[in-house]
Order: sequence, then C-alpha cells, then structure tokens
Amino acid sequence: MRSSLCCMPDSKLQPKPERHFALLGYLSAFLLICLLWRMDFLALLGSMKLPISGIAAALAGALWMDVLLALVMLVLLLGTDRLGKTKRVVSHVLLLLGFAWVAIARIADGAYFYYSGNHVDRIALEHLQGEAFGMRLDSRITVYLILAALVATLALCLLLLAARELRRMEKTEILRLVLAPLVGLCFSSWFFSLFSDATFGRDRETRSRLRVLQAAPEIAIPLLALSSGEEAVYRDRSFLLHPVVKKKLRKFGLKIDESKKYPLIKQTVFEKPHPFARTEHWLSKPNVIIIFFESFSAELTSVYSQRYPGLTPNLEDFAKVSLVVLDFFNSSTPTVTALTSSHASILPVTNTMTWFEKENNSGQTKLHALPAILREHGWQTKHVHSLENSFVHTGKAMARLGFDEVIDGTGIGKRIGERRANWGFSDHQIFRYVVKDLKERERRSPFLLSVATVDSHAPFMPSREAPAYGDGSMPILTSIHGADHAFGIFWHWFKSSGYYTNTIVVALADHAMFPGKENAEARPDEDLGGRYYDRCFFGIYDPRHEMPRRMRIVSSQLDLAPTLLHLLDMNVRNHFEGLSIFGMRKQFPAVLGMHEYLFCIYQEVDGKPKLDNFTLEDIEGNCDSTQFDPSTSVLNRCEYLHFYRWKRALNASNRIWR
Repeated sequence: MRSSLCCMPDSKLQPKPERHFALLGYLSAFLLICLLWRMDFLALLGSMKLPISGIAAALAGALWMDVLLALVMLVLLLGTDRLGKTKRVVSHVLLLLGFAWVAIARIADGAYFYYSGNHVDRIALEHLQGEAFGMRLDSRITVYLILAALVATLALCLLLLAARELRRMEKTEILRLVLAPLVGLCFSSWFFSLFSDATFGRDRETRSRLRVLQAAPEIAIPLLALSSGEEAVYRDRSFLLHPVVKKKLRKFGLKIDESKKYPLIKQTVFEKPHPFARTEHWLSKPNVIIIFFESFSAELTSVYSQRYPGLTPNLEDFAKVSLVVLDFFNSSTPTVTALTSSHASILPVTNTMTWFEKENNSGQTKLHALPAILREHGWQTKHVHSLENSFVHTGKAMARLGFDEVIDGTGIGKRIGERRANWGFSDHQIFRYVVKDLKERERRSPFLLSVATVDSHAPFMPSREAPAYGDGSMPILTSIHGADHAFGIFWHWFKSSGYYTNTIVVALADHAMFPGKENAEARPDEDLGGRYYDRCFFGIYDPRHEMPRRMRIVSSQLDLAPTLLHLLDMNVRNHFEGLSIFGMRKQFPAVLGMHEYLFCIYQEVDGKPKLDNFTLEDIEGNCDSTQFDPSTSVLNRCEYLHFYRWKRALNASNRIWR
C-alpha cells in the first residue's frame, strides 16, 4: 500500500484533481478577504521612506489568526469532500458562509479587532462574564453573538464529520497537509514581526500607525501567552533589590529600607503642613467624594486641550473652582488595578485577571489604603461601580481596600428603580444614584464615597442619554461627551446643595485611554502605539482651602492617597509609594507605571522628559548581569524589570503591610 494520497489517484480517499484548484481558491479568497481588514494600514505605502517589504512583512506577521482559520477550513473541506454530491454542496455552502461571516466581521472591525463594537467584542463578553446579565448590548453585538453561536455549532458538526472521514486518510498525509503549514506559520509570523521592525520608515506618522498595527491582538496575545519566565519569582521570597536600582529609585520618591521586614513602611505621609490658607468653610473632617472617570486621558478633555472645544463642559465648570493638576499620569491599568494603585498608593504587580489568584498571593497580601485609614478615623466608606461585584472580583478588591460597602449594578438598579441602559448601568444612572444617595444620607458625616464610571470604556457605545458630540461620527468623542454630561447631573445639583461647603470632590481618570484605533483617530498627530500610560485628568475641589486653579507638577495616581491625607492633616504610618503633590512630590519629578505585562517610566533623559511605555515582552530575555549601570541616574528598562521582580517577591511574601 502506498503511503501518500498523491500517489493513489484512483483512491476514494483523495479529492478529485480538479477540486484541488477549488480548495486553493476557497482558501486564497478567504485570506484575501481577511486581509482587507488591514487595508487601513496600506496608506503607509504612500510614505517614500517605507519599503514595500516592510508593510508586507507586518501584514503577514499579523495574519496568523486568519491562516489558522484557513487551516481549519482546509481540514473541514478535506473531510467533507468524500460525501455525496448533495451533502457535499450543502456542507461547503454552509462552511463558506460561516467563514465569510468571520472575514466580514473582521473587515467591519476597521483594523482593530478588539475595540470596535462591530463584531463579537471581547470586552463586552468579559463584562457579561461578570454576571451582568440582562444588560442591553448594542444590537450589532447581540446579532453577532447569535451568529457566533450558530457558526460554532456548524463548525463543531463539520469538524466531527471531517474527523470521521480523516480517519481513513494516511497519517503522513494529514501531517503534511496540516502540521507542516502550522509550524511554518508560527516561525514565519515571528520572523515577519521582527523583520517589520527593522524595515519600517522612521517618520513619526509611520511609526505611529505601525505601532497600532503591532499592538493588534493577533501579535500581542501570542507574545503574552509565551511569557512564562516570571513564575519562579513568586517562590523567591528572599529576592534582594540591587543597590544601583535602589539608588535610582530615589529620584522617583521611592525610599526602600530592606533592613526591615516591611521595607516600604514609613512613619509619616508628609514632612510639612500644606501651604494653603483656610477659608470660612474650614472643618476638620469633611466629606470626600472621589470620581474615577473611565479612560480619561487629559488630551481628550476640553479642560486640558482645545483640540475638541466643548467636549467636557461640565468638567470645565468644575475646573473653575478647583485645582487642576498638569502632568498627572496613571500608575496602572486597567480599572481594578488602577483603583487599587490610587487608593493604596501601591504599584501593583498583577493585572485585573490575576490579582486574586492564590498562586501569586496578591489577594491575601495586606494593604493599608485610603478607605481603611479614613474608616479608622471615623469616616463611613462606600464604593460604587456599574457592573457586578463578581466581575474580576471587584467587590473583593474594593473591600480589601477598606470600603464598608461596595455597591454594584444590582444595587444601583434597586435604588433608582431602573434597568440597565447599556453594557452596564450608564453614567447617567450612576450619577442619579449618587445624587439620590447623598440626598438620603440624613446628614451622616463624614463619609468617603468612591465612584467609577463606565461609558467612556471601549468599545465606545454611548448611552441613549448621551448627547452626540459634533455630528456624532466619532463614538469615542460622544462617549466622553456623554460621561461629562452625566457628571453634570451630579455637579449642578452638588453646587446648590449643602455639601458644596463641607465636601472635597476629587475627579480623575481611572487610567489612560487604551491605544486603540479610535484613540489614534481622535489624536492623529500623536504616536499612541502601545501607550497604556499617559497624561490624565486630575482635579481637586476643596472648599476649606484657598488653592490655585492650576498646578504643573509631575505626579501619578500613586500620589492621590498621600495628597488627600495631606489636605486632611492626617500624618499616619503608611506603605505608600506615592507622595503628596503639596509636599515632597515636587522634589521628585519622575513617575512609574506598573502592571503584570505593561510598564512605564517617565523621567528626564539627556535633559528632556521622556515617557517610555513598554511591555514585558520588550525586555524579558534581553536583560543580564550587565543591566545595572551606575554611571547614570537614568533608570533603564532592565533595571525596572529587576524592581518589578523584587515587588512581586515582596507581594508574594506578604511584606507590604503588617
């Protein structure tokens, strides 16, 4: 018996020769259609500095997902080819329709698969997994969810049918048809990604668009999945910080004493009282309201930039009576880790999906955050957010910070008597809840109320109450404009209430806007590729003190807790990695950002400030014993990786707080 199908022309196991061309045509057409979703990037060919080989390599390097789908399609076609004519035709039609839907969904995405809303959106699905059932999703999402279920069912049936038929094929032929292309694909995708870096042009627009392309999930996800070198750090609880790194961290305001079991603990928050005079409304224990605006980069507000006039008019009104801080950055991302970083003034070593895992001990690591400190001094503490407490264990994360109550979407709905208006309770509903809650507090004071909004989250599906910005052609701007409009519900009521003279209101971003396609379109003159850390909105209204309206100071979310405690004259023991912007922060104009995979260093390099966003994949495997450079005060990426590993060991051994 011959070992290859190609040597058995009369065998029923082999498709007829004329069908080889049909199979090749199917696969080629599918790949070409999928390639169309990246046509947006072909405008790069207009740059004379850009070699055609560069764009071709980048596109090929990002096409691996579609090639995998094509290989699955090949297996299904081979397996169904031996069916009777009628069954074969029906199977092929259904199969091609299913794969056409996949291809069209990717084209409709407009070149960024995760963040458009024109397909089965990963972020929306993750929020659904948070038990936020019953929410009204965008109609396109609902339709695609139904289609996806049908396609999945069809694919499973065809795969089982193909598997039955493939059992009759020679194993060597199966390996030749499927395994060999798969191995070649993995290698070529890796090679193309590297090659595209070396061949692309150097002009700013080209780099910007290239980085957005390379940040696409098709490239980013495999790299994240391959990151496995950090697990040993969890077990190394005696990891010591290198003296060179320890010295360089001082310019970021980080003072670490490894002679102590808890090297971050300090006895005071600030050294001197803040410089502001008291007003007639001064009182020792004011209420505190902190509003975290979803993904509020400073450049996408009309408080900081006039790129889009009138985009955030209510925050402009807030800024007229508040201190607005310039050069303020997020210190982590996404929301849960960013809120932890803000309230606890700590650089988190995990991400939203891993902070609660037992393997890294982060869920058990003790923290002493702003809510816990205020609660110890007589404040009632509450956090409000629009999804369910079970979503990425948000309820547990906030309770761990010291909140007495954590109100989720279910609690909001019951309190205001409304159903979900979007993929969570909308910002308008959140602020209606806040106003109702404040009205019914029966003057119980003092309290800390923390609020997290959601409408300006990708994939940018504005609520029905959100007024369109301009002609409404850019959902990202309408989402931001709608979030500001919702804030107006609270702010205009607040100004006429009794709280106006006895309550501090802090408004800030939970983190920077993700570097997706929509963000790049809204800021076409900037290089946003991979920028998960950026300048963000930060304002403080304090009726008890006479404060300036603007303050330019390099700072981050790490500074929120010490800054508020400074305003409240509460000098307590702490483990904070941030500093008060009214105190020591002025002496340290450099900040860090941390996450399990995403990092940031903002520091002065060669006399100029530099914002460096990078990932674990950018540096892991490239650092050795020569990474420590005592000849300069600049903290390099490898030295930061060393600090990150030290933080993970500290976290794993529960040595943050007693």
